[in-house]
Amino acid sequence: MLSALSALRGQCTLTTAATEYTRAIEKLGDSYTLSEAVEFILENGPRDIEKTTVSALVQEYIKDREAGARKKRSIQDIRFNLRPFCDVFGKRLVHQVRTGELRDWLGRQKGGAVTRGNKRRHLVGLFNFALRNQYTRNNPAVPLPTPRVHLDKRPTILTVPEVRGLMRAAVDRKPEMIPYFALCLFAG
Repeated sequence: MLSALSALRGQCTLTTAATEYTRAIEKLGDSYTLSEAVEFILENGPRDIEKTTVSALVQEYIKDREAGARKKRSIQDIRFNLRPFCDVFGKRLVHQVRTGELRDWLGRQKGGAVTRGNKRRHLVGLFNFALRNQYTRNNPAVPLPTPRVHLDKRPTILTVPEVRGLMRAAVDRKPEMIPYFALCLFAG
């Protein structure tokens, strides 16, 4: 519709203007006025913003972190936490991602408060990078609440079958962890 309006600027007739107005109002419904829609576009539109997709942004962000001599484990953590985000938002333009969408996505992620906090932290970093590179005008991840971690959990006592299963898993998967588990289990 914006391209149609741009083309009509020099040759706008009353009939054409009325037709465009009717189409715009049909698309907006009762949610917004045409003036509110124009204000939103002027405030949030892609002018002065480099257009890039979320997937391209994540790749650029990771390269930037690697160039900044981040540890291999940090880069793996970034990839691990942003991969599910790319699966959902990858094809979207960065400046079109909104806080409500991030809140909904974060709420659907598996894991506890620490996991969601890590994902939020990486989203804030990603969108701060996007701000610095003029891919967006704001950071939609900043308003997301930081998940609260409850540290009042009491230690759990494992049963003999649970200990046996844990030690078998260590033998099968990570034998170098056997001394660690033995100390934790038997020395407290």
